[in-house]
Amino acid sequence: MHTFRTTLLCSIPYCNVLYCAALCLYSCLLCRCFHGADPVARREIWQMVSDMVNDRSVAPQDRTSVILTTHSMEEAEALCPRIAIMAGGKIRCLGSAQHLKDKFGQGYQVEMKIKSTEKYDTDYLAHLRAIEQSCGVQLSGDAKPHEDRGAETTSDLSNDDDAVVGGTDANPEAEAAELVADEGDAMQEMYLSLEQMQEALRAASGDEYLVSIIDGTNPNGYAVHKAASSQIGIEIHEVALFVTTELRMREMHDFIASSFAASVMRERQDTKARYEVSSEGVRISNVFQSIEDNKDRLKVAEYGVSQTSLEQVFNMHAAEAEKLKHGTNDG
Repeated sequence: MHTFRTTLLCSIPYCNVLYCAALCLYSCLLCRCFHGADPVARREIWQMVSDMVNDRSVAPQDRTSVILTTHSMEEAEALCPRIAIMAGGKIRCLGSAQHLKDKFGQGYQVEMKIKSTEKYDTDYLAHLRAIEQSCGVQLSGDAKPHEDRGAETTSDLSNDDDAVVGGTDANPEAEAAELVADEGDAMQEMYLSLEQMQEALRAASGDEYLVSIIDGTNPNGYAVHKAASSQIGIEIHEVALFVTTELRMREMHDFIASSFAASVMRERQDTKARYEVSSEGVRISNVFQSIEDNKDRLKVAEYGVSQTSLEQVFNMHAAEAEKLKHGTNDG
């Protein structure tokens, strides 16, 4: 009798192990055997399973076949030369890890995170003043961006005969702390209602983009919507912070869309977003170069480019299976 010697992973919930047993006699069936094991024990079991399949001291026809079921894509790539993903009771794909990535990954994964907004960033102050003008007030006083105030301080020092430049008496950190404290005194508090905030958002962005985000269902605008809908309202500097962050994110989205036509945003978490960029006609070096050339303008804090992971391929098939459940007894 022919013995299957290929390690096969069925990465599925509720795998029908008995059905698999009918396909492959003289095999070893392992169902989530690594669940709950500590890292050291897990590696030892991995080595044992690998030896069962690939032990060169045993004749090829006498080696053991292994059918492994798991939810861990790390185990799949470590142990299995052939991987099957099952969802909704059907095998969705079968092949090596690299084959599944190439076929279903559809390109590169680009993760980008913008810098956190500081209250003395140039764009933040510009948005704050636009909001103040829409409300007919001026709360920011003479606050200036860091680079402007730094130039002013340097100029003052150059005119001071007693100033020590580069000596032990210079304390840039203390000067910066004093500068922030002085500017902070100029910023007073003012609270906006939901209607006032919407007008301020239109003034800051020049369109309806930010207003469209502010509702009770959009995760990006839910917090400010809730605050503005309260009896107190939302503090004007929080509005400026929201405006600056969202406009930076929009600029990043526009950059990805214009640089890579076949791109899709897969997820966003606060100031971090993950995009899927098609690899057709695009080299990974071009993706890196494009981001490097624009990261300062986009205020990118960190970024990464990688191939689609097996975990993402698995989640994609699982999500499609969940959509098919809607309207059924299982849904």
